[in-house]
Amino acid sequence: MTHLRLHQPEDEDDSTSPGSLRLHGGCAFVVYPSYCASYFDTDGLVSALKKTRAGRFRFWEDFAGGGVLELIDAESDGERWRPATGNYRWCSVERIDGLNCGNRAGEDLASYVAYALPDFPPPIAVKMGLADRPPKKPTIGVSAEHIDGLSGERFCLVVPRQVSKVCKHQNSAIDWFGALGIKAKKCPLSGQLTSGIAGWYDRSLDKMLVYQLSGGEENAAWQLAATSYVATHWWTKWRGLESVHLLADIQGKPVFRPNWTNPMYR
Repeated sequence: MTHLRLHQPEDEDDSTSPGSLRLHGGCAFVVYPSYCASYFDTDGLVSALKKTRAGRFRFWEDFAGGGVLELIDAESDGERWRPATGNYRWCSVERIDGLNCGNRAGEDLASYVAYALPDFPPPIAVKMGLADRPPKKPTIGVSAEHIDGLSGERFCLVVPRQVSKVCKHQNSAIDWFGALGIKAKKCPLSGQLTSGIAGWYDRSLDKMLVYQLSGGEENAAWQLAATSYVATHWWTKWRGLESVHLLADIQGKPVFRPNWTNPMYR
């Protein structure tokens, strides 16, 4: 996706309601996706961090390999991701697809969450039979969206592709969230959620799924990282997913998805 920034009136509103999720709290989060878990040495990563960042990191290892790393008191932009990559010797980092066209708070949030991606074998090595073909990268957008009036509640909106007849692995997703300490419960798309996403889609909302979420860190960046892990893992099981969105009352009011359909970016 093209990285673009859209200035909105919300850019100037940093108000926070009592039930708002913190934006990131100065902590950075790195998602090690399950689809390329075999390329990561997360045990080695954790061992190294115990020596260099003792007491300043946490790692949530998931059931499918990979996981989510938290870097407490993250460094400035230029040095932020070095501890998560072994000074870029083990892997590199990449912006999460879906965190484009954000307002000011959105851009701030996007700079504290990233995917870790290993260095896959070059195509010529695969063609010559010297290396296995690397896994296909998921094509799914993931974002965190502020919605007024949620009063401390959090939701996950799951959007299948238009051609998909039914969203598969609905119940499995509950277990995938649970492995990261998040309780997920299916609920209807109605009330405040329906009005909150008004104008996002020019099609029926009938096939979309909603999960009410609870548990995990009270931090929008952590919740977004966990949601991104689940979303990419879900895509590897079923490629009918289009996008997944964390919906909550978030500090600074970050938004991304409403801008995806802005005519100036078509």
